[in-house]
Amino acid sequence: MENNNPYQIQIGKRITFDLITQIGSVMLFVLIFGIFLSIFMPEEVGKMGFGIYSIIFSFLFIAIVIRVFWSYLYLKLIKFECRKDVLYFSGGIISKFEMNIPYSKIQHAVIYEGFWQRVMGLSSISIETARELGGGVYIPDLDKNDANKLKEFIISKTEKYKSVAGI
Repeated sequence: MENNNPYQIQIGKRITFDLITQIGSVMLFVLIFGIFLSIFMPEEVGKMGFGIYSIIFSFLFIAIVIRVFWSYLYLKLIKFECRKDVLYFSGGIISKFEMNIPYSKIQHAVIYEGFWQRVMGLSSISIETARELGGGVYIPDLDKNDANKLKEFIISKTEKYKSVAGI
């Protein structure tokens, strides 16, 4: 099924941010590890320092590539669509899921903005239903304006059911 929703997840911004933060944290780790080795084992550093560094850096680089690829794949496979009477949501890498949430069951929509999301101009939206576990939908990394438009759209769709439910 083709995703024809006008509110697209900003995958490129998220992946760029993940790469920068992951590589920065690895560089910081390698720097701290190198300082630790040079202070506590100065004679061993000269003999095997390059080998230790290259093994650790290679392992961490492979872990970063796998994590960022997994994140890209996860975001790429998330699909959501605002249909006539339901919000359709699907995704998953290993185990797949599909949800059709009737607008009449949606209780509220909440916009979340972490610090780095605000820096990048992104927001995430959580759409909550009355179910206890797994009843809501979390859509990550939308453009801030798109997240607000989606929230307003969902609220406008749920308003017509409130008089029926007596709320």
